[in-house]
Amino acid sequence: MSKPVCVITVDGQPASNLFWQRLISVTVTDKEGSASDTIDVSLNAGMPPDLALPRRGAIITCQMGPSLADLADFGTFTADDVTLHILPYKIQVQGKAADMRAGLKEHKSRHFDDETFGGVVQKMASENGLSAQIDPEIAAFAGREGYFVQESESNLHWIERQARKLNGLFTIKNGKLIVAKKGSGMSAGGGAMGALIITPGMIVEGTGSVTFAEREGHKTVRAAYHDPADGKRKYEEAEANPEAEAGYTLRHDHTTKDAAKRAAESRAKELQRQAETTSVTIIGNTAARGGAPMSYADVHPEVDGQKFIIETAAHTFSKGGYTVQVSGKKKV
Repeated sequence: MSKPVCVITVDGQPASNLFWQRLISVTVTDKEGSASDTIDVSLNAGMPPDLALPRRGAIITCQMGPSLADLADFGTFTADDVTLHILPYKIQVQGKAADMRAGLKEHKSRHFDDETFGGVVQKMASENGLSAQIDPEIAAFAGREGYFVQESESNLHWIERQARKLNGLFTIKNGKLIVAKKGSGMSAGGGAMGALIITPGMIVEGTGSVTFAEREGHKTVRAAYHDPADGKRKYEEAEANPEAEAGYTLRHDHTTKDAAKRAAESRAKELQRQAETTSVTIIGNTAARGGAPMSYADVHPEVDGQKFIIETAAHTFSKGGYTVQVSGKKKV
């Protein structure tokens, strides 16, 4: 029977034998969207403590898999926080994906003329040594006649905010800045991610649930915009749940009719996603990745085949084995 495998390097060097002797757990959380992927390493510091604290800023790489033949790369991380827990002594190292470059977080004020959203994102990616891949429909959005404003805002926050209005999902992986449609299942390489099908034999007993939320029952979503032709405030509307009765109005006005329509459609789809959510822990499987499609089989007639998109997949390796805690929303 194959054994789960985890491979760690620190500043380019393989983790020491002492590291593996003292290891409690390694968890890599792979997320959908711009929230940075994270790593969390827990080590027994000894009694009395004799394990040196690792340096902050150390570069950590991690591979994990159910066997050596199925090893998958989970990326490169920068150790941001090192915590010493006392009695019992334990060292905890937490880091974020190294692709979240400092330049993307710098606040800037500027404007872009005669541009599309895709063109602006391409420029911001190039400024930070990244390539960009943007869904063609989202990339074509031109705002108000190609005019975009960035005011005391980081590139990271600006792209994320604009993408959210356009039903887009922003992430940075493997040196590539990606803006995809939510629920598209696009990988870091731009191709379709493989679907994860979860069967009862994969589930850690007592961990699985699917929630159907009535609170997301809004019939429509509407967004306001200012019509320069007659100087009036008008609305664009999108259907969310035809069986519901209440309406939902977005708080902020939008610059154009097109922008309002896209914002209403984006929020309507998000409400649909939140109406059905799932959480489950499975035996280690590297196909469980943030943004990937998933479904159940042979679990329950009203759940089997329902398509979800994974929001987070927390891969944990320990002496007890390899598991993944998965959370997801309905695919829309």
